[in-house]
Amino acid sequence: MSQKIFCISGRVINRQSRQGISNLRVEAWDKDLIFDDLVDTALTDERGNFQMEFTETRFQECFLDRLPDLFFKIFNENNRQLGSTEDSVLW
Repeated sequence: MSQKIFCISGRVINRQSRQGISNLRVEAWDKDLIFDDLVDTALTDERGNFQMEFTETRFQECFLDRLPDLFFKIFNENNRQLGSTEDSVLW
């Protein structure tokens, strides 16, 4: 029996030019009351797109029987954090 595959995808753009930004590390985090959990990481492609995939088993390990409260952190190649969506968590 095959497992479901869950996917998180998005695009990182420059606010002024609206162009995608390549080669950035995007981290997906699950916001919790005690401490936040890293879900997965991905690099943006030449258009600024990223995608993270994980199996149903991994989803259950991360989130048990609840829906995740996701936010993202974005880092450049020097490991400097460029942004975060922690103040606008997605369900």
